[in-house]
Amino acid sequence: MKRYKQFAVAGVALSTVGVLAGCGTVNTTTSGSTSTNTINQAGTWKTYTNDRFGFSVEYPSTWKTGPRSNDGDGRYFTTPSGMASFHNGYGLGVAKSDVMLVAVGTPNAVMGSGNGYNFKKMVAAFKENIPNKRRQQRFISESYTVVPNKWIVDTLVTKLGYGGIQYSEMYISLNTNQTITMIFPESKSNVYLPIWNYVSKKFRPGNKSG
Repeated sequence: MKRYKQFAVAGVALSTVGVLAGCGTVNTTTSGSTSTNTINQAGTWKTYTNDRFGFSVEYPSTWKTGPRSNDGDGRYFTTPSGMASFHNGYGLGVAKSDVMLVAVGTPNAVMGSGNGYNFKKMVAAFKENIPNKRRQQRFISESYTVVPNKWIVDTLVTKLGYGGIQYSEMYISLNTNQTITMIFPESKSNVYLPIWNYVSKKFRPGNKSG
């Protein structure tokens, strides 16, 4: 399932995203991942908690949950866009016209502590790479926040597929990269952007090393 590499912040060299559809817990009380929240755009929400990295993400309860895999990196969730002309840029097992929400974790194998980086050095390397990301052909915008000695929180917006837009938020630490990504038709931003805003606000990164 290497095809998922394109989703976790396209063009970000800090992350090597492998398998997205992983093990974890979807809305079960044993992992404390149940929730009942509502907003007008999505109705009732469920919570997925990833056992490997410890992060949790809320998703609309009516959306379909993607299949499990053996490595436990994360999961994806889909819903039909109703637009045959929209192409989400993905293929295997996912309808091209589906809206996608993806949550994934990977070890930070590029600029992490395993390669001799401390937090200050990691931040410097991240900043050095910013111009390369912003030169990407389908780049729209980027913003980031540094939480001292904990995370770089990188938010990136790019065009993806045919008529699609991708919002990604990556939490980068010395041990892991934990990313949520949503892909939807740009022409339906008024429908899906409020959902993304809610999901990204409610996302909770984990503290497991993976």
